[in-house]
Amino acid sequence: MRHLLKEILQSLDKGNQLFVAIVVNATKGSPGFEEATLILPQNSNPIGSIGGGEMERRVLESAPSRFSKLAFDAELQELHHSESASHASGLICGGKQINLTFTLSPQRDRKAIADAIKCQNAGESACLEISPHKIECRHADPNETTYSRIQYSENSWLYHLSLFEHRRILICGAGHCGQALAAQMKRLSYFVTLFDSRNDRASQCLEADNTLFNQSPEHALASFPYAISTCAIVMTHSYPSDLEALSALMPQGFAFIGLMGSSPKLSRIKAALLEKGFPSKQID
Repeated sequence: MRHLLKEILQSLDKGNQLFVAIVVNATKGSPGFEEATLILPQNSNPIGSIGGGEMERRVLESAPSRFSKLAFDAELQELHHSESASHASGLICGGKQINLTFTLSPQRDRKAIADAIKCQNAGESACLEISPHKIECRHADPNETTYSRIQYSENSWLYHLSLFEHRRILICGAGHCGQALAAQMKRLSYFVTLFDSRNDRASQCLEADNTLFNQSPEHALASFPYAISTCAIVMTHSYPSDLEALSALMPQGFAFIGLMGSSPKLSRIKAALLEKGFPSKQID
C-alpha cells in the first residue's frame, strides 16, 4: 500500500471513497505476498492485486456494500487456497493468506494518508496503524526502523504498515558518476541521499530524495540517520574529499561502505585511514 499512497490521496482529493485490501500474512504457496495491495476507487477500476483469480473477484464484489458504512470499519479474513477448506478462497494453489480490508473516505481519512506521504517523502521511519475502527499515521522514534506486522490482543488486533524504505543509499559525490548512480538506484526504488561539499551541484541533481550540498563531510555526514540500513558509496571529486567522507562515515555502522577509484588511489587512502587509527579489519 505504501507504494500506492499518492494514487490513494489523489482519489480522495477528487471526493472518492476507496476500498482497500492488503495481504498482512501469507504462507508458502499463496499467490498473495505480504503487503500486496489492491485498491478500488469508487466508480473506477481496481489498481494492484492481492493474488488474483476467484479470490480477488470475491473481494472486489464485497466492496460496494462497504462504501455505505459511515464509520471506519476494518476486517481481517483468513483464506485457505484449497477446495476442501472451511474458509476457501476459491483458489487451489495451496497455502493461505490473511487479507485486511477497509474503506477510506475523503473527510475522515485524508489526514492519515497525507501524513504518511509526508513521512515517506522525508525518508522518516513511520507506520500506518490500522485497527478495526481507526487508521492513523504514527511517527517512530529517531533512528527506529519500522517493519510491517500484525499484533493480536485478547479482543482485538492492530496492523502496523511500515512506511520506512529499508533500501537506502548515500552517494558521496554528485559528479556525473554520482548522478548516474543516483538515477539508477531511484529506478530500483531506493531512498537516495546525495552529498557533495561543492555549492554548484543543486541545479544538476534531479534523481535524489535528499541532498546535502555545500557542507563539509564532518558536518553533513555526522550522525547520519538510519546508517545501519544504508549503503554508502564514496565517489567524490578528489582524493582529500574521499578521505574526509570516509573518515566521517566509518565510525557510524553503515550497512556497507564502498569507494570508487584506481588501485593506487585505494592503497593511498587505506594507508591514510590506518594512520587515522581505523582498524585494518574495518578498512578491508
